[in-house]
Amino acid sequence: MNTRLTTITTIAAVLCCAAAAVAGLPAASHDEQTSAALGVTKETTFAKLSSLCVDKAGRVLACDERSKSIRVFDAEGKPAATWPLSVAPSAMCACPESGAVYVGTTGAVVKLDAEGKEVARLTADDQPLPKRGRVTAIAVSGKDVFISYCYIPGNSVRGMVYRMTADLAEPTMIAKGYRGCCGNLDIDARDGKVYVAENAGHRIVVIDRNGKLIERWGKRDRTGKNGFGSCCNPMGVCVGADGSVYTAEDGPNQIKRFNIEGDLQDFVGPVGKKITGAKAMKRSCSNGQVAVNADGSRVYVLDEANNIVRVLVGPATVQPEDETEADVAQAAS
Repeated sequence: MNTRLTTITTIAAVLCCAAAAVAGLPAASHDEQTSAALGVTKETTFAKLSSLCVDKAGRVLACDERSKSIRVFDAEGKPAATWPLSVAPSAMCACPESGAVYVGTTGAVVKLDAEGKEVARLTADDQPLPKRGRVTAIAVSGKDVFISYCYIPGNSVRGMVYRMTADLAEPTMIAKGYRGCCGNLDIDARDGKVYVAENAGHRIVVIDRNGKLIERWGKRDRTGKNGFGSCCNPMGVCVGADGSVYTAEDGPNQIKRFNIEGDLQDFVGPVGKKITGAKAMKRSCSNGQVAVNADGSRVYVLDEANNIVRVLVGPATVQPEDETEADVAQAAS
């Protein structure tokens, strides 16, 4: 190699290292598998993708708002079923214990069994739910079902969280006043705690089942590892089986994994093409939900702009319950 080429290579390496240092993020733990994306083939295409989740069997469920249906894919991404709905779904969650699926829309929540049959319904006509706005996210913890609701009065966005029973009875508003940009306010729940992605506040807010504040962390920071970039992030939040908190940022297009205190555990990886520039970042504001399979080896990201589900694949982060540390050590030897 000649001296000039060596110098150029060295400079390029230094600049790459400097950029990584500015970003403040470690190497990605997962890689995006473009061939595994849902929505890019004729068999998996969506009319309008609006929400996604992973059920107890490891299947990926994706809401198609325009066709009023839920598309079901197996763990390998192959189409398994299509469930027709009576509503245009804007949000969805699968109960990790019972397998029941909850679907939200404007002014209503619907409960389905594990095969997509409607078994209960809650509407704003006979219950204390807002008639304006829509359900933006649903989460389940134990016997509680939580929904986030956003509506836009004037130029502001107001988000609130409701709690109800597994049969959609006794809806009670437990928290309000959240700022959800573009009408998006994602939530997840685990062990009696609700995790709110207050994107316009650039933070995660953790509350108990009655709405009492437990923890909040995050800040607007385009370079720091514990901050969130663009105009309004994180857009998506998901709690893994081990209690890890996954966040999805729209614009920077990246997934991170935190502990409950807000300390970065992993930079899961970038998704799609990173967007730069203030105007482009602002235009990129959209739904960016994230879902994780049971062992953390597959991470699914809703790309609303391109109407697809992106898939990141990496090592498992959750040890099976029946596998001891000794088993893991023996397998590695």
